[in-house]
Amino acid sequence: MKIHTYKSFIFLFFSCFLLIANNSYSQVDSVLYHDGTFESQYGASGAYPSTDFYRYATRFTPPYYPANLVGIKAWFRNAANPSSFKFVVYKDSTGAAIGPQSAVPDFISPVEINNPSSNGVADSSYGYYGDISSQQILITSGDVYAGVTQHPMQDGFVGIAIDNTNAFTQDRPWAYYGAWTEMISWVFVDGEWGITAYFTPVNNGVQNISGNDPALFIYPNPANEDAVITYWLDKTSFVNLKLVDVFSNDVMQIAASEKQDAGNHSVEADLKKLSTGIYFVMMQTESSRSVVKFIKE
Repeated sequence: MKIHTYKSFIFLFFSCFLLIANNSYSQVDSVLYHDGTFESQYGASGAYPSTDFYRYATRFTPPYYPANLVGIKAWFRNAANPSSFKFVVYKDSTGAAIGPQSAVPDFISPVEINNPSSNGVADSSYGYYGDISSQQILITSGDVYAGVTQHPMQDGFVGIAIDNTNAFTQDRPWAYYGAWTEMISWVFVDGEWGITAYFTPVNNGVQNISGNDPALFIYPNPANEDAVITYWLDKTSFVNLKLVDVFSNDVMQIAASEKQDAGNHSVEADLKKLSTGIYFVMMQTESSRSVVKFIKE
């Protein structure tokens, strides 16, 4: 791994730099804690104390800040008498991992949505994507809880899908039935809700470079054996730079509290030992934090 520092402004370099930035910001990044295969489901039948009562939500950490939550996809697995549902979103700027602090969501679908598993094959999963980009749900720090409700008061079964082969993030899935509680403390099966969140960054590359936050990029993305991580510091700072997996486990330390000069920095990262999958480049300076997602092919 080699680290190079350039203090001079090179027009050609930044032209390519901005092109990479704009390309990376055109994507919609997904965050998920399941493997896409669902072995079970959970729901409730009968009349409930009120409409939109039972709720199932996953705690998501955006891949960068600030971020817009632009979409939610939920999977359902029952086929017998399924009820309709709504999407719900709760912000948590502290990232305290203690569940939503209110029964009142920051967003709830205005009308109920027909369950996609209706008239489907038993024990088969059916996904539904909700585009909520028009809601402009901005996440500047911490986490966001996104999920579904069981709606309305009818005799049905929402059947939210569960990946019960994954039990690595027990503080991620939460349920509401009068109070919020972790899934592991509530039901007999451990696992992850079949819910995925989709984010887009708010700033573009030019804003990141000229602003107070350091610009952070990885190229190519997806990457195979090697990649180059570039970042811009507007002032001398101690920098901690590392790679983590989707469960926030450290997989590679690149710079450990190293004092670095203002300017552009470039790091060559050897990715040969990383397994195929989704990872994040995380950089912490004395005044800011940046996160960028990349895919190891």
